[in-house]
Parts: sequence; C-alpha cells; structure tokens
Amino acid sequence: FCDALLNLARRAKAGEAARFKAAPFHAPRRRLDETAAARKPVLRWTPAEAPKAAE
Repeated sequence: FCDALLNLARRAKAGEAARFKAAPFHAPRRRLDETAAARKPVLRWTPAEAPKAAE
C-alpha cells in the first residue's frame, strides 16, 4: 500500500495531471444522480435476477 501511495506521489510531482483527472478508473458507477439517491434510497438488498436458460 505504501509503495502505491509513493508511486502516486511521484507521478503527481512529475506533472501527470491527466492520470488524476480521469480517476477513478475501476470504481463502480452506481447511483450517480445524488438527488434521486436521496429521494429513493435503496435500503434493502435484492438479488439480481438469474438469466433464464434457452429452451
């Protein structure tokens, strides 16, 4: 973890601003609409529907 942070600090000092402006790269992007998330919170976990097999 420390090595990763040191690497990020080196890149920031080197001026690689594009890398930091495009972050996060691999984070899930759910509930981007903050107003809808506040008005309709998801308070309960529901399993995703399993795909049906073709017959």
